Amino acid sequence: METAETPGRPHPLVILAAAVAAAAVATFVLPGGQYQRVDMNGRLVAVAGSFRSVPRQPQGLAALALAPFNGLLEAADVIALLFILGGALAVVKETGALSAGIRRAARLLKGREAVMVPALMALFALGGAVFGMYEGVLPLVGVVVPLAVAMGYDSIVGVSACYLAAALGFCGAFLNPFTLGVAQEAAGLPRFSGMGYRLVVWTVMVGTGIAYVMAYAARVKRDPKSSGAYESDEAIRRGLQADDPAPGAQAQGSDLTARHKAVLALLAAGLAVLPVGVVHHGWGVKELAGLSFALGAACGLVGIGTLGATAEAFVAGCRGMAAAALLVGVARGVRIMLDSGLVMDTILHGLAAAVSSFPKVVAVQVMFLAQCVVSMLIPPGAAQAAASMPVMAPLADHLGVTRQTAVLAYQLGDGLTAFAVPWNGATLAALSLGLVPIWPWFKWAWKLQAVLVAVCMALLLWPTLAGWGPG
Repeated sequence: METAETPGRPHPLVILAAAVAAAAVATFVLPGGQYQRVDMNGRLVAVAGSFRSVPRQPQGLAALALAPFNGLLEAADVIALLFILGGALAVVKETGALSAGIRRAARLLKGREAVMVPALMALFALGGAVFGMYEGVLPLVGVVVPLAVAMGYDSIVGVSACYLAAALGFCGAFLNPFTLGVAQEAAGLPRFSGMGYRLVVWTVMVGTGIAYVMAYAARVKRDPKSSGAYESDEAIRRGLQADDPAPGAQAQGSDLTARHKAVLALLAAGLAVLPVGVVHHGWGVKELAGLSFALGAACGLVGIGTLGATAEAFVAGCRGMAAAALLVGVARGVRIMLDSGLVMDTILHGLAAAVSSFPKVVAVQVMFLAQCVVSMLIPPGAAQAAASMPVMAPLADHLGVTRQTAVLAYQLGDGLTAFAVPWNGATLAALSLGLVPIWPWFKWAWKLQAVLVAVCMALLLWPTLAGWGPG
């Protein structure tokens, strides 16, 4: 898999290596500290008030050299999922169903392209809100980006339509068992309580993202050269032109055949089964990988016809995911360094102390900003909930803020910064898969980040002032 780079700018792997090295330096500077932890339904959660100072464990050159290996091991489940998803997607691409579907969709949406991007964003944001779609959306970047380019937009719009939308839905989740469920459990709240206002939060978050993306998309539509990815998108445009049938001809991949329709029907069935499995049967990464493998095999048999050709396509797809998987694994090195150096809990304790020094209206805002900082260090998901909520929930009691509000502050901060910091593995993987130059993306994303931070701070005002419960 090639990565679109801006000349003179560092490679994503260099950025991650620098972030891991900075975390190692922090273990020589920050004092050591630890919270006592107890098991809660298979997860270790911090015990409020149990923080104690301990000798720090500086992480030297040997630890730095081992960080990529340890990160890859820790992220093994997500990496395995990426390989299987990438292989399955390659099989589907080999059938020709995706390219035929993209061309059919582009023709049907001619003149109505502005409808497709918001619809896709709402769909992926729903996935993030309901069953925690985040890294699992990465292989779909390779489907959505060519569709966006075919509709006259660019790869930045394509990545936004799936990955960014899933991240926003993840932050504004109302049923996500991996973030909201774990956070409410750690805070002693009924699971998925506060649904009404959470739906408002999700709508505002996703609506803001859609409005921002569509304003940019309209500008690109008017002037394609205004795109920060115009030059790098040339490869995608050439690929789409190469697949176009000759004038007056009907190439095999130009229209949907019976086999194409059968493959797309299998994909639709898989997408329909996925949320049911996650919500009602507690599916996780392992089950998603199993479903993807089964779908890939079925699509190969229907659309390709032979096991050998299906296997070759699958292996090629796995090979194409290698760079993305490497980025996801190496990114875990930041948290591993801070944990191994016994300074991660010091950071959490310091942020909690900073929050406690403000009146409650300001404190909730600072709590949210603190969660944004934590999100830069801990990958979004259950790990951040288990680390921070047992500390923030009692702090909310002390401030006179409901625990439901504290959970919302955590939730909005969890992952909000992920798409706009250049050391987040999932973001770098998404940009690599979409062939998006990283620096034009971050220049664009940082502005959206500022808008969303302001929106989140506004969304926290009513819960703080109204005593939103249960508390």
